[in-house]
Amino acid sequence: MGRKKRIHDSKQGVEGVFGEVEKEQNMSEPGSPPKLRGMPVCRISWRDAMVWCNALSEMQHLTPVYCTDIDFKNPIRDSTGAAFNDLGNYAIQPGQVDNPYVNKAANGFRLPYVAEWEYAARKKPDGTSISGRNVSGDESGSAIDTTATEKMNGLFFTKSTKQNNYCWQRSNSAGEAKTTALGESDLTQDISKLLGKNVSGRRTHICGGKLQNALGFFDMSGNVPEWCFEYDLPYGSVYKFSTARALRGGDHLNDIVGSRCAGYKGGALVGLLFGFRLAQNAD
Repeated sequence: MGRKKRIHDSKQGVEGVFGEVEKEQNMSEPGSPPKLRGMPVCRISWRDAMVWCNALSEMQHLTPVYCTDIDFKNPIRDSTGAAFNDLGNYAIQPGQVDNPYVNKAANGFRLPYVAEWEYAARKKPDGTSISGRNVSGDESGSAIDTTATEKMNGLFFTKSTKQNNYCWQRSNSAGEAKTTALGESDLTQDISKLLGKNVSGRRTHICGGKLQNALGFFDMSGNVPEWCFEYDLPYGSVYKFSTARALRGGDHLNDIVGSRCAGYKGGALVGLLFGFRLAQNAD
């Protein structure tokens, strides 16, 4: 990327995750065009996503959101920090990478808040919302069976038979979409050829291979978990800090229970599957 200011990412990310995720390497040299246009980038930390948002904002001559100072004069450009389990050195002072000053009035790019993500995943044009038990876009019913405890309390939820039309998850991610909504090939043989390696089994998919939701968003459930801005806090926390951050969306390797609109809760600061979706304040 031809960034206006030099930034430092702790991880470059990979174009999708295929096969044994712990063995995945960067798919291209930094700065070179992606080989798989439309493939979600994975292995991005929460810090990386935040710094990337600032970099894109500066490139587009917009005001960055995340800063080191209370006056919002110095955007955060370095995503390095203590290991997520190194609590003794965890960077929680205001303005540090794990506790940035947030310019909520800025017009730059940012991570969505959980409420914003769920709005985009669940809202319908008539003003109503689908249940958090459903995958995004599926109005026909719950992604999971009614539990025994729910039945004991007189609750029953219709089970969807259409959830896989909207979502790549464990039971169907070894399949493929011939052509995505933007005309990209999601065929395994084509992806293998572009990458120069054999791709097989459960994998990430080119965006837009499943149906869009009611607001026109693709892949909000399944495929790749998406970072939100909030900390993922234990119940009863006194302070807002945690080494985990909020995630939503589920993924291609786990069962559909995590792909519900209100399913996937949070994860450690760095994850093998994690990506993100941009948000921006409306004018």
